[in-house]
Amino acid sequence: MFKLKYHIPLTAAALLVLAACGSGTDSASSTTDPATKAVSGTNASSAPAATRKDNAVIQNAVETGNPTAIAETASNDEGAGALAASAETAATPPINNDYVRGDVLLTMLAQRTCTPVALSDKAIDGIGLPKAQQEEYPEILADLALATSNYSPSGKPQHTWKNGNTTINFPPGPKYTECFSTFYQSYVAPKSGENVLREVSYVDYHQNTNKKAPKAFNYWEGKVPIQYDENGFSIGRELQGIVNVDRGEEGNPKTNTGPDEQATLTSNTSFSAQRTSAVPYGVLQQWRDAAGRSNRLMLVKGNTGQAKLCWNNNMTGVKRLHCTVFSAEQNWTYGDPLYVHDHYLIEDRTPYGETGLINFTYHGAVIPAQN
Repeated sequence: MFKLKYHIPLTAAALLVLAACGSGTDSASSTTDPATKAVSGTNASSAPAATRKDNAVIQNAVETGNPTAIAETASNDEGAGALAASAETAATPPINNDYVRGDVLLTMLAQRTCTPVALSDKAIDGIGLPKAQQEEYPEILADLALATSNYSPSGKPQHTWKNGNTTINFPPGPKYTECFSTFYQSYVAPKSGENVLREVSYVDYHQNTNKKAPKAFNYWEGKVPIQYDENGFSIGRELQGIVNVDRGEEGNPKTNTGPDEQATLTSNTSFSAQRTSAVPYGVLQQWRDAAGRSNRLMLVKGNTGQAKLCWNNNMTGVKRLHCTVFSAEQNWTYGDPLYVHDHYLIEDRTPYGETGLINFTYHGAVIPAQN
């Protein structure tokens, strides 16, 4: 078994370093109306938010960054179920220490966050590792978005829209055609209808400058339906998961082994919220199958004024935590894009016959090592 020379070891010390990141200080209270439905016309679960696993436990598990540990910690937590609307006031912040407003969460899901990610020294505000280490891995993209029909009336790339913003607020960094075309930079707030959330991380062999990289990175794609209207949204109970083993390209094959996977993961609850709901941090929804494979959607508290949307993929060929860090201006209103502070993956390398965790971050792609 090959052991990584620069992996993050599974030790208490390393986990404590990551756990120390991400806390806020502001707070707010709200009044809920239990009679309010999350999305009109949907069959949302009525499970109260009070049945959730202790949010501090989930927070700590996510901040340690171990996908396998997250799967074990959240194994018996079905998620938030349906959340009632809150009594919103003009002073209600979009993101605070206790919750994220429902309209902000919907934007976190709908705003396309496709970025390249680079091998980094740590997950949060990481710096890219030296070039020699980077070249051991192919170039990787991570993405979360609705189907293209949300951004373009025809469902095809277009350069202009009558409605919607034409740019997404990203920190400066490398521009990849796959992620940063005019079409894919667009954000249009979902209105009424149905769509599909697509969460994916994969090797970009079309633009890859590390085609001969010896290390593998398996393709992951998860798709789940979402319904939304002028009041709120609801996430589906069935998630389709795909794992394609990275075997390289013709002329540059890899020795990576293992079967491709296609799985239908299901949830006993459907997460639903109104745009005015106060959504507490923790597991929003969990999907799994009889084979023990699972995927979890989580809302995680970040630094003051920041929130993370995280997916924890626990498949046979992919054990990967995928998080995007967002913030919103105090005067943010629905329809405005959010600021993306970072976008990162933490991968458990055991599916490749290796040990330990490694980090791939957008921040590391923006700030490379000096050597």
